[in-house]
Amino acid sequence: MTEKQEHLLQLFRELDEICKKNNLRYVMAGGTAIGVVRNEGFIPWDDDLDIGMPRADYDLLMANAKEWLPEPYEAV
Repeated sequence: MTEKQEHLLQLFRELDEICKKNNLRYVMAGGTAIGVVRNEGFIPWDDDLDIGMPRADYDLLMANAKEWLPEPYEAV
């Protein structure tokens, strides 16, 4: 796992915790989903997270991101 992938994994763990705590739904998509199924982790060259979320859940996450996201993360 590359250093960037390690950071992405930590970010994903934070996001997963926030989603569980606030009953937000999401799915892994694209290369992220392929990596989990095929590689039991990341595709070796993948350097992003592909996540889908229903609009209502996304809007709620963005409305509360300043409060819910831990340092050093921020919503843009």
